[in-house]
Amino acid sequence: MALVLSTAAVVSCSSGSHAAVAPVPTAAERRAAPPAALGTTAVVTVDPTADHSLHAAAAEAALHAVGDALGPFSDRPVSLGRAPDGRFLTRIEVHAISVSKWPRAARSTATQVRTARSLAQRTISAIRRYRDVDVATAAGYVKVDEVHYVNAAAVSDGRVLDPEHPEALMYAVGPNRPTLVGAMYLAPGRGHGPQIGGPLTSWHYHLFGASVCMIGGGFPVALAGEHGRCVLGVPEVRSPEMLHVWIRNPKGTFDADMEAAM
Repeated sequence: MALVLSTAAVVSCSSGSHAAVAPVPTAAERRAAPPAALGTTAVVTVDPTADHSLHAAAAEAALHAVGDALGPFSDRPVSLGRAPDGRFLTRIEVHAISVSKWPRAARSTATQVRTARSLAQRTISAIRRYRDVDVATAAGYVKVDEVHYVNAAAVSDGRVLDPEHPEALMYAVGPNRPTLVGAMYLAPGRGHGPQIGGPLTSWHYHLFGASVCMIGGGFPVALAGEHGRCVLGVPEVRSPEMLHVWIRNPKGTFDADMEAAM
């Protein structure tokens, strides 16, 4: 499987199928376009019996396409300017964009810090019941990749930042059983997540670099098929905004970086 980025994006699978050809933005277009518009429309035919994880090989190549479109990333946050509504956009990973009402250097007030700590404490206390992954699956959390378990009912219930019903749980892969490491809140649709902790609780979204199939409006499970069709879910080119709450993470309770918590 290879991904070529020159004047067009082409994805091919080991099965020999080829994706639709889509134009790749020029350097000038990339600078002018909002980040959400940078995902290409390249698609891959999906075998319904195959691995539907976004972390399958073809999807990983699509994520690399985002990196190519946005340019090199050296593990340091890069300002992308401001969205039309004034929010500050910062590239924080190869394909992740932070969205905040405040610039990155801003500090939360004492009240905002207390509010953020309360959210973290209530969330961590509530998810302890899911330390056994079987309890989580019995409660409706469905495994969508090696780390994330998403509850479609929680995604669509209209509640935001509800510690009793987080939209997703995160587990580290262990030698015997998965270990619960945190929860993830999702904002509805393309809406903004509430920054109740000020700059400390900035939300972020991921660009997929291809049309992917989203379950419950909350998480990608596969690359879309021909003409953007999905066996499961609906096609999207970016995730909703999300906020992590880690049980333990040396980079911070709400940090977007997952590796440090694993």
